[in-house]
Amino acid sequence: MTVPAVVALLALSQAQPTTKTFVTSDRIFEMQVPKEWTIKKEKTRQTITFSVPDGTAMIEVYGTRYVQPAEDWQALQRTVNEQMKRTIVRQWDEEIMAVPMLFTSLRYSEPKGGDMGALIGLLYTNTAEKFHFRLSAPLASMEAAEGPWRAALLTMRTGSGSAPTTEDGNPDSNVEVKPIAEGRTLSMAATANRPKPMGPVKYAFTTSGRSGVLRFPKGCIVTEGSPTTLEWAGVKGIQLAVYSNDDSPASALFLMQEVNKDLDRYKTVSMRENFGPKRNLVGLDTLTVVRTGFSETGDLQSIAAAGDSGKFYFMIRSDATEAKQFRQHREALLKLVSEIGFEPTP
Repeated sequence: MTVPAVVALLALSQAQPTTKTFVTSDRIFEMQVPKEWTIKKEKTRQTITFSVPDGTAMIEVYGTRYVQPAEDWQALQRTVNEQMKRTIVRQWDEEIMAVPMLFTSLRYSEPKGGDMGALIGLLYTNTAEKFHFRLSAPLASMEAAEGPWRAALLTMRTGSGSAPTTEDGNPDSNVEVKPIAEGRTLSMAATANRPKPMGPVKYAFTTSGRSGVLRFPKGCIVTEGSPTTLEWAGVKGIQLAVYSNDDSPASALFLMQEVNKDLDRYKTVSMRENFGPKRNLVGLDTLTVVRTGFSETGDLQSIAAAGDSGKFYFMIRSDATEAKQFRQHREALLKLVSEIGFEPTP
C-alpha cells in the first residue's frame, strides 16, 4: 500500500464516528449508535438522548405486543395523534432486515417545548413483542435528529443471528428466539406468553347479560357501587367499569375516546405516556395512558387503562392532584394493571 493510500485510510477511519452497541431490553435486537449518545434503561422502556442544534432529541424504545394487521396499527396512530391535535405529516413503511418498519411522522406544539416533531416506528416482526420506538425533537432539528437514528436502524440485527420474519397476524406463531445472558435461546412463545397465577381478590360482574369474574392482586379492595371503586397501594377512589365486546366499542378505541375527554380538564399537558398495547403478567392484553400537567386549580395527573380478554374488557381511571404524589400514583396504577385478569368463561 502506498503512503498516500495509508494516509487516506487513516483519515477515513478518523472521520468515521465512534459507535457503541445498543441492545433492546428483550435482547432480541441490537444496533450501533454514536458513542456520545446517552442510554438509560427504565422499567417500561429504554431512552436514548443526544444533542441537536436546537436542543435535545429523545428516542424511547419499547417492547410492544401487537399482532393485528399493519394497516390497523397505522390507523391507531392516526386516531390517537389526531385526537391529541397533532398533525400527521406522513405514514409509510420501509424494510429493515427484510421486515416492514411502519413509520409515522408528525408535528405538534408543546406549551413549554414549542414546535416539536416526532417519528414513530414499529418493526412488524413475528415476535410476541415488537420493537417500537418514538423519536422526538424540536421541529427545526428533526432532520438532524432523524438522520443518525435512521443510520443506526440500518445496522440493526438480531442477537441470535437468525433472520426475523414478518408478522402473520397469528398470536400462536410468535416463535422468534430470545437470546439470554447464558448465550442459549428460548422461544418467545414459551416464555413471554406464560402467565403467572391471578390474584385472590374476586369481583363478580354482569354486563350486557353476560357474567364473569375479574381478579385482582392481594391487598386490592373492591367496593361495589355506582361507580365501583378500587383501593390499591394507598391509592383510593380508582374507578372501575367492565364492558362486553359484543355490544361496546373496541377497547383500545373506547379507551382513547375516554382519555381524550380529559383534555378539557387540563390547562396545559406536560407529558403523555402510553404503556402498551402489551400483555400483562396474567395474560391479559392491556393499554395504559398517563397524562400529567396542570388544571385550572393546580397539578393534575390522570391515568386510564383497559384490559381485554376477548369477551370482556375492563377500564380503570384514577387522578392525583399533588405533584409529590405523581410518581407513586403512576407506579401503583401500572403495577395494578399488570396483575388484573379475567377468569376464563365458557
